[in-house]
Amino acid sequence: MKKVFSKLMFVALTAMTFTACSDVPNPYDVPGTGQNIPGIADIPGGAGSGMTPEDPYNAIAAINFGNKLAQGDVSDWRCIKGKVSKIEEQVTTQYGNATFYISADGSHGNEFYVYRVNYLANKKFASSDPELKVGDDVIINAKITNYNGTIETNKGEGFVLEHNGVNRGGAIYPSQPSERSGEPTGDGTLANPFNVAGILAFTNALADNAKSENDIYFKGKVSKIVNNYVADNYGNATFYVSEDGTENGQFYCYRALYLGNQKYTNGDLLKVGDEVIICGKVTKYVGSKGDPTPETVQNEAYLYSLNGNTEAGDTPTPQPTGQNILTNGDFESWTDGQPDHWKTTSSAGNATLAQSTDAHAGSYSVSVGFNATSNKRLGHEEITLKAGTYTFSFYAKSTTAEASQTQAGYVEVTNGTAGSYKYGGYVTLNNTEWTQVSTTFTLATEATVALVMMNPKTSSYATAQDILVDDATLVTSDGGLADGTEPNPNPNPNPDPTGVQTVTIAEFNAAAESTSVWYQLTGTISNLKDGDLYGNFDLTDASGSVYVYGVLSEKGGAKKLFQDLVSQYGIANGTTITIIGNRGSYNGKIEVTNAYFVSVSK
Repeated sequence: MKKVFSKLMFVALTAMTFTACSDVPNPYDVPGTGQNIPGIADIPGGAGSGMTPEDPYNAIAAINFGNKLAQGDVSDWRCIKGKVSKIEEQVTTQYGNATFYISADGSHGNEFYVYRVNYLANKKFASSDPELKVGDDVIINAKITNYNGTIETNKGEGFVLEHNGVNRGGAIYPSQPSERSGEPTGDGTLANPFNVAGILAFTNALADNAKSENDIYFKGKVSKIVNNYVADNYGNATFYVSEDGTENGQFYCYRALYLGNQKYTNGDLLKVGDEVIICGKVTKYVGSKGDPTPETVQNEAYLYSLNGNTEAGDTPTPQPTGQNILTNGDFESWTDGQPDHWKTTSSAGNATLAQSTDAHAGSYSVSVGFNATSNKRLGHEEITLKAGTYTFSFYAKSTTAEASQTQAGYVEVTNGTAGSYKYGGYVTLNNTEWTQVSTTFTLATEATVALVMMNPKTSSYATAQDILVDDATLVTSDGGLADGTEPNPNPNPNPDPTGVQTVTIAEFNAAAESTSVWYQLTGTISNLKDGDLYGNFDLTDASGSVYVYGVLSEKGGAKKLFQDLVSQYGIANGTTITIIGNRGSYNGKIEVTNAYFVSVSK
């Protein structure tokens, strides 16, 4: 961003001595750019503490504050007030953020760089929001960083708090000095692990796609769970940690193993707010869009400590396992437009429900309606459970580009009246992937309960919207249904009446599009890119070719796990693979969609 010429001109000008007129001010502005040079004395005219919206920095004070940061350092949250002086990148619907400059009076000179910030209430810019214009009055709520000599807001950690007097709340205030997420602490050892700001700074200093040479220790609170631990072939989890358990200043823990650096087989599941220490390799991953993501290296990091329990001999509490005792948890059975067994006699379930073909697995999910000013709930019909410990889980997904939240819970029902609702904590959702949500609870005595999923009202954290839910389960190791009956988790055991049809690729290409008809295809892989997380490639047999849009490890499984199949089966270009999927298309091009792995031929 900086021009070398501008830097040289600035240095040359500041080196001049004005002996004739001692009251002539120093030329603090960089001619023609309004950018600043770290390391100089404070620029006169700074005002404000930056600690609150009522006493924000002006642009000069923000620059002076940033000049005191070492390169790469990130501050805690601050408030900066000014007038828009230049629009560098107007709002785009793809990312929902904007990049621009502000100054005290809207002129060029001593401008503060506002980089990729969200809009009011820390939400992405929507098409209905007004565009920013030069001269607009704004208050920015953001972390400040010294990025290679440019003082600017830290990417992904800033938003327009107020725009021309309109303020929708959500201001984030600096933490106490000992807990400030903007101040890195620790050295990455077990004795002195990095805090979240520390591991972010350490990882961001790595070269693109390079990983740390040694195992690094860092600590934080779980702030968001993407995929929790499951006792399957992978036994790892993907989640975020932050300093305080909120979604500000998060670090991405990608496919981290369990306690003792082992695959998960049983033990405590992660919950938002859990205090953890992570150990392992980290990397600054840069994908095709060029945006760096600091994260742990897949399967090269593990949960060293969970709420004080470690691999050094502490025994995790065994978690419930066993058969799913919910009926129609997969939402494949419907009557008169409503999912069977998902209507409560009490007020526990109060949301409007609709069928959706966007499913985590199978053919259908349920769309849970919302109300912007009051919470709504999806409720399973009341069931009477024995005393014991239970885990209630489901997969959820937003339906718009705006972030949403949900939480899993239950309520005891007495004589048809719902009591106090108990939840496992909010989980943030998006509309690009399914997120598992779960809660574990213990009943001291037999009780009638309704299991619920909350669709909350609009808040500063999320926008109320329809939420999709699928594949709900309730498992227990020591409880069960009080009447002793065995549940029928799938009352419609053959929701796909046509079954799986084994066809050639030519036959597949000639078939009609459908998300309910499944085809088994065998062919040779080509055009598979190294490191592809999704499994996108061309599949060819003697009859023709077709594009495969992603392959899951199992039907309805998690995305971005294709490299696990590559490692396990040696999949590469030239491999003969068998998959099952639906006939779809995109922009007129035939594709295999919703595909999952069956086998490979050596």
